[in-house]
Amino acid sequence: MTPQEAQKNLLTLQEAQKNLNMKNVQFAEFLGVSPSWLSSYYHGRIRTPMGTVAQKIIEKLPKVTLAKLNSMEGRGPDYHRK
Repeated sequence: MTPQEAQKNLLTLQEAQKNLNMKNVQFAEFLGVSPSWLSSYYHGRIRTPMGTVAQKIIEKLPKVTLAKLNSMEGRGPDYHRK
């Protein structure tokens, strides 16, 4: 598998949420974060998940990487801000 192919298999947080068919509150509980944290992340008020929050997300969702979380792309297309 090439690096480009591997990148295509990675998910944004929002894609992972859609794949799990969870509402924001359910998804936040699954991740171990508050619903307000998830909303702040999706709307760009949290740019970089820190420490234990990032670790929790990556442990629960192996196809979501720290690089995806730290990029604005990690917000998903509905929340992408330039």
